[in-house]
Amino acid sequence: MVLGMKVRDMDFARISEIFMESFPNTQTILGEELDPKKHGLKRSDLQTAELAFAQKADFTILLLESPGAIAELATFSMMENIRPRLFVMVPDRFYNSESYIARGPLSVLAKAHLNNVIYFDEKRQEEAIHALQMPIALFKYAKLTDSFFAMFTANSADRPAEYLRALAKAKLRFLEFSVLVGINMLETPTFPMIVGLTRLNPQDTNETIGRLIRKEAIQREGNIWRATKGFFDPLMAEANSTYLSVLKANFLAAA
Repeated sequence: MVLGMKVRDMDFARISEIFMESFPNTQTILGEELDPKKHGLKRSDLQTAELAFAQKADFTILLLESPGAIAELATFSMMENIRPRLFVMVPDRFYNSESYIARGPLSVLAKAHLNNVIYFDEKRQEEAIHALQMPIALFKYAKLTDSFFAMFTANSADRPAEYLRALAKAKLRFLEFSVLVGINMLETPTFPMIVGLTRLNPQDTNETIGRLIRKEAIQREGNIWRATKGFFDPLMAEANSTYLSVLKANFLAAA
């Protein structure tokens, strides 16, 4: 689900929708177009419907561009069941600001889930849209590697706490997979190159590198990293060579 779009942002919303649905078996719903009856929701007011639908969706993307979106952020970031699955796209003018937005709900979300807050340059919307690749890849990876996610969502499962624990473990596996993919693709990358390719938060990237070192999956040589087992590492079992080639081409084109 994509929320927080004002009328002037609908082109951005549509482009985001097209990008996300270019991934197989991905369906998006814009908050402004949510039909409560169509999706089996009992309440008819939009805000209640959006909150109820966020419980059912794999994840929610909130574009922080309007007063309504700020109100939604305040509500959604307090919901324990939604918070790990909430990704907020924030115009970079709010970065390091002293506003309520930055010091309040965004701080709560980022403290627990670093990669769930995505700052972007409003003049470079295409780059911002491609940042949405991370949440899509995360949930597809979870469903691919754990049958639990293939059968349940946080709302349909009778055990939401178990779902969130499983999601936390899947996210750690996904981070390790992503960083190891990046190191293998770039062969001898520096830390900034890994962050640039994976689009992960630097702190999460650093912690993930530490776990991969302890698993003897990578080793450091000066300021570069190498994969010790290459593409034969068991952690790389789910890698798709075509998808990796596209990722590498996109990174090199943007370098």
